[in-house]
Amino acid sequence: MHCPILLALATAIATAHAAAPRQQSFDDRPATAAEWGARPADGSVCLETPPAFVWRPQPKSRSYDLQYAQAADFSDAVTVTGLARNVYRPSKPLAAGTWRWRARAWPAKGKSPTGWSAPRIFTVAPDAAPCPLPPIGSLLGNVPAGHPRLFMRPETLAAYRAGLATTYAEPWTRLKAICRKLLKKPPPTAEPPLYTGPETVSHSEAWKKRWWGNARYSYSATQAASILAFRWLIDGDAASGALAKRILLDVLKWNPKGASGYRYNDEAGMPYFSYISRTYSFLHGMLSEEERNACREVMRVRGNEMFRHLYPRILWTPYASHSQRAWHYLGEGALAFYGELPEARLWLEHVIDTYACVYPVWGDPDGGWQEGTSYWSSYTGRFLRWNETMRQSLGVNAFEKPFYANAGDYILYQEIPGGRGPGFADCANATRAGFFAELMRVLAAHAQNPYWQWHAEADASARRHEDAYVEFARAALPVPAAKPPTDIPQAKHFRGTGLVAMNKTLLDASNNVQVLFKCSPTFGTVSHGYDANNSFNLNAFGERLFVHSGERDCYGSPFHRDWMWHTKSCNSVTVDGASQIRHSYACTGTITGFTTTPDCDTVTGTLGDVYEGGNVTRFVRTMHLRKTFPEAVLIIDRLETKSPATFEWRLHTTKEPFSVPHQHAVSAKCGNASAVVDFLWPDNLSISQTDAFDPPIAYGLKLVQHHLTAATVQPATNALFVTLIAPYRTGTTCPPKAELERTDSGFRVTWPVSNAAPWLVDIPSGN
Repeated sequence: MHCPILLALATAIATAHAAAPRQQSFDDRPATAAEWGARPADGSVCLETPPAFVWRPQPKSRSYDLQYAQAADFSDAVTVTGLARNVYRPSKPLAAGTWRWRARAWPAKGKSPTGWSAPRIFTVAPDAAPCPLPPIGSLLGNVPAGHPRLFMRPETLAAYRAGLATTYAEPWTRLKAICRKLLKKPPPTAEPPLYTGPETVSHSEAWKKRWWGNARYSYSATQAASILAFRWLIDGDAASGALAKRILLDVLKWNPKGASGYRYNDEAGMPYFSYISRTYSFLHGMLSEEERNACREVMRVRGNEMFRHLYPRILWTPYASHSQRAWHYLGEGALAFYGELPEARLWLEHVIDTYACVYPVWGDPDGGWQEGTSYWSSYTGRFLRWNETMRQSLGVNAFEKPFYANAGDYILYQEIPGGRGPGFADCANATRAGFFAELMRVLAAHAQNPYWQWHAEADASARRHEDAYVEFARAALPVPAAKPPTDIPQAKHFRGTGLVAMNKTLLDASNNVQVLFKCSPTFGTVSHGYDANNSFNLNAFGERLFVHSGERDCYGSPFHRDWMWHTKSCNSVTVDGASQIRHSYACTGTITGFTTTPDCDTVTGTLGDVYEGGNVTRFVRTMHLRKTFPEAVLIIDRLETKSPATFEWRLHTTKEPFSVPHQHAVSAKCGNASAVVDFLWPDNLSISQTDAFDPPIAYGLKLVQHHLTAATVQPATNALFVTLIAPYRTGTTCPPKAELERTDSGFRVTWPVSNAAPWLVDIPSGN
């Protein structure tokens, strides 16, 4: 028999539970390798303060709340509410010590928030760089009410005009000369054509020609308009102003989603959006309201297309290479049309969040860069132009970030003056030391770094000039006194991107022996930084002696995919011919050891199961660079597999074929540099070489390189390679031969050196 009172109470409780909405949980799944991930990560140490907070975006949410605290129960939490996006950087530094944070979302429909995310504990380092960002509302309040707004403010015009014969004389003289040429021969402004016929086949030769042709065409017309408009803004030159206006009105007639549209061809769409934003702001005073409205409507369409492609994904999945310049191109348009297009504020808020909380995605606090020296130059150069505008119009300077405080080291340690472009990644072989001189000047001036200024001055090649308005914005920056980098280590480990640069000297490539070593803990082999882990480049006496091979014919082409992305193209090891996983975030490794002394540098990289097919379980490579004369590089490789396999040790050189009398006397020559390669262990390697690429290079490119393979013959589940490379100046005495002997604990390498004690390196057995 049931008690009526208890039955009524149970019914009431059940009814209340049924009526109460169930709290939605926060989607706190771990990030994939292709995602930015919740930051600060649990257990992380922050090198800047305050850190940027990032959490997984929640579907169909209207806003977010964030809490960060030092107390474990969040009793002292700072609570930030009403955040429109899944990122936030506080406006005040956090004190050094232990902190924790969590976030929750407010669904678009419903009156209750989700539960809190899991708390994440992080530490602010005692020496963390102060990097606060004023609230977005405060930053937006810095945007000038009038024009110009890009690279300058209305109130700086008087100083620019007053300094034409002094501070700004050099860029002003160049600007007038360029304008004279443009007035004499204006660029064509007919709308570029769409893909037709064979051009519609992506990555075909016809497609590539049209793709880049339209990009250059769009760039030429819109850049010319911005230069002419700036001339008119500074001195009122009527002819320049009239031509700038004519070009502007002509290109506004182009279909914004046609051949120059951002999604149709972003290489044409990005410069269009950037340069037309500049032209509009410079020429604003000449345009009628009707003409301004025409600009606004076209740029509304183009800007919204860019915005919808970038946001919100760039705040959680930011690893699209082109997006990492598109966001600040969008920022230029957001500033130019702020207060004139309703969307411009939303664009600008997202751009500020990207800069504050995500950028730079390819860099690390040590100044490393995943995508190599060529793309470093391209993307750093473009961003620093945005930085000039950001400084002027928003009051934000990127050099407060640790990456930019160290960015010049990436070139200082790799591109030694007088060198020949030795770096990893796409297009790096096309660079030279002088390629970076202007950027190093800019970095040195902003950071007041004397070593970077020395590097810029050490190159005697002609300067690569910017558009005049960029140089005007920089002309007043103080120039630090140059200082040669003799009192700092000659090697550096860029920890976040897994690059080690080891040098005998940073002063002169002709006297240097350099080893560049890659083992990426974060980015693996993605994007333009495709090179295999535990691979190296060796540059000696001003020459590119042993290189990552190939030259990109077209991004994603068969040659690019199946040669350059394949481990066989690198100075590394393949197993049964298998590559490390190509173009993958999962293909990561760890630099497990790095030391540098005046006499010798040593680096060790460790890989696990990162080979295609899954047979390889471990690959450990240690490289020793002997920096005293005669120089040498000793390489110890250990590999393990699940099932028996053969192992192929790869080496690539540029100018002349290898000489291969036997495995202990392989030699290579490249101009001023030669080297003897001694495969000390194992015996009976099968050595072959070819100058063929498989698959062949295409698109009309011609490239001759030589590829050597030293392969084991009998399948086994493990391999040990001990290899000594002795570089020397071509025409001088060949270095001595090394000796390898077994010891109770493994091996000992002895390299006899005349008039000095021999170089001894012990190699323990096992791993």
